[in-house]
Amino acid sequence: MIRTWLNRVKAARRWVEALELASKGKFNDALSLVEKIEKMNVKRNASRPTKAGVELVVLKASLLCSLGKYQDALDLITHIQQFLNGRTSTEKDYLEGISRSLLILQFHAGTHPGPPELESSLRKDLNSIDLKRVPAHLKRKFPLPAHPDWKAGVREK
Repeated sequence: MIRTWLNRVKAARRWVEALELASKGKFNDALSLVEKIEKMNVKRNASRPTKAGVELVVLKASLLCSLGKYQDALDLITHIQQFLNGRTSTEKDYLEGISRSLLILQFHAGTHPGPPELESSLRKDLNSIDLKRVPAHLKRKFPLPAHPDWKAGVREK
């Protein structure tokens, strides 16, 4: 029990550090920390990940795209989409918007757009995402500047 608690504290510290490194463009270092978090023995259910687990996968996919590792990122985006399917919420819509942006990056890089289950992310209308209802922490961690109201949405927290 204490070991699990300590691992969660370590994972949280590494999460914050990974976000900070990513914001500074140190993508390899951030990815290394994300992979360390994944290897830690923090209890999780792969078929039903927590919000933090989904955010970890989104961060890893984003880092992989930033490093040009598009196929690896695509596999993770597929995983994210499978988790988001069937759920309705502003957070889900926002994370689908992030997935869409990552898929568009892959498309422009000339990689295959991916399996059919990702079509809903590609068709995601960013206008349908109400940025005012998206938690500020998500907007800070995963910016979505492609959204038409991005500047207004960021100011309103």
